[in-house]
Amino acid sequence: MSMQTPFAAEIPEETRRLVEPLLTADSVCRLVGNEIEQIISDEDFLDMYADEGRPAVNPVVLALANSASCVSTSDQAYAQTSRMAGIWVSTRIMT
Repeated sequence: MSMQTPFAAEIPEETRRLVEPLLTADSVCRLVGNEIEQIISDEDFLDMYADEGRPAVNPVVLALANSASCVSTSDQAYAQTSRMAGIWVSTRIMT
């Protein structure tokens, strides 16, 4: 598999307008969304992917999805975190 889909570190304005009112100031999703480009990047994974081949899911997206499942302390918090992560990640894939 190859890494042909770059991760868009900049949060699209439409996503920001949709998600920010739903997140508290101390939300883990807000923190990760604002700091992700300083935490992890495509370049961290380049050696793991072939130059050619079927495009893989971006590794930053996979890392974000995995982290969303680890930060919640209740079913309700997990559901909210998953929704926010899903909105945030999907809009960055499509840009």
